[in-house]
Amino acid sequence: MKKLILVLLFSSISLQAVAQENNRERPNIIIGADVSPLSRGSGTEDHFFIAGNYPINQKIHVGLSYGFLAKDAVSINHERLHQIGSTLCYRLGQSGSFRFFAKTDLSFFYKPDAQKLIDKSFFRHTVGGGVWTRLTNRFFLNTEINIGGFFYGRNEAVKYQFYNAADIKAGIGFQL
Repeated sequence: MKKLILVLLFSSISLQAVAQENNRERPNIIIGADVSPLSRGSGTEDHFFIAGNYPINQKIHVGLSYGFLAKDAVSINHERLHQIGSTLCYRLGQSGSFRFFAKTDLSFFYKPDAQKLIDKSFFRHTVGGGVWTRLTNRFFLNTEINIGGFFYGRNEAVKYQFYNAADIKAGIGFQL
């Protein structure tokens, strides 16, 4: 565990040094939650997540996220699902403390202890956008809306339940 912490610390320092050297933005971490009031089925998809974003240049960020559904009622057969996702963000512009962005996500939802993972998992693709609101020099508020509609999986109940769902996400972020 100590080695992992040291590796993460060294990596973040290295990434920050590279970003500053290239006059780019710094990588950031976002911790937050989202809710999908427009999804079918039980009505909400409460979800907690942690995400990391790395700037490729001044306009484009790529990221990875991990999360889990907080409400068992909306998951497959009332079982809690976990999520691993990838993100591509494009910065549209800035006005004062506000940065506007468009994004697309591809997420893999799964049940960790499933014997047949293929029957207990699916992919979800969303598109959306949002705003980063600068709170301090390092901290910002992340708010976004994502609309889903493309699903790849064998579970028809999941396709019905999550089809055309709209996520409303909020999180607190900090730059490394």
